[in-house]
Amino acid sequence: MTDEQKILRVPNKFSEEREVSRAQKWTRMAEKIRKGGEEVYQFKYSPKFIKRVFKGIPDSWRREAWSVTRNFPLENDWGILLDLLRVSSPHERQIDLDVPRTMHGHIMFRTRYGQGQRILFNVLRAFSNYDKEVGYCQGMTNVVAMLLTYFEEESKVQITSSAYATRWYITLFAGGVVPNHTLLRIWDVFFLNGFNVLYYVAVALLKEHQDTLVKGDFENIMNTLSATMEVKNDDRFMRSVRRMHAKGEAEGLIESLRMKYREQD
Repeated sequence: MTDEQKILRVPNKFSEEREVSRAQKWTRMAEKIRKGGEEVYQFKYSPKFIKRVFKGIPDSWRREAWSVTRNFPLENDWGILLDLLRVSSPHERQIDLDVPRTMHGHIMFRTRYGQGQRILFNVLRAFSNYDKEVGYCQGMTNVVAMLLTYFEEESKVQITSSAYATRWYITLFAGGVVPNHTLLRIWDVFFLNGFNVLYYVAVALLKEHQDTLVKGDFENIMNTLSATMEVKNDDRFMRSVRRMHAKGEAEGLIESLRMKYREQD
């Protein structure tokens, strides 16, 4: 990780003392190994690891933890990236239009044609060449931008698009749906459990704002759902997500609903 990326970490609501305490626990849990001629850290996938992910990954360990949960490689592979960037992409114009609109409040992506925007453009263009069937669609920029705050340009991140045409799912909640401190907690469990957990995140978010949604008229409800939805307490919010996810997965809820949906066709 570059010095710039370390400086640009997105702050969260944890107090400094609590963040340091959790970081120390994660340090004790980490295992140092040699990989590709350099020392890297890894974590064992265990009940303790899962419990601590739901409590919130310390920002200083988020990159390594995400790498473990979704098997993102930490080693560089410039060859693949450079090969993909040597080929022009039919999506270049649209990517160039969307890049300056992405996380423009974040210092890493604020400057037009600055380093952050150039890296974002390169990754999106490379991916559009890597998976020509998917190519590029609006919404990918938010996903890639969030990953780039923790991973270098040449990490081979497998980004896929969602079949759902809502900004909640197509951007994995990264499209200004929730504040950054809440988004990072959501991504912690997304990398741990996969896409299904996002359904429970959505339910928890609706419950968080249920008073406004139940009592509001059409305009107020739409304004709430289309704006950034604040979460009062991230820890309590994630405990709710974990309870619903555990119960739903044990009962096979998501797969049952998928089967019912298919039967309607």
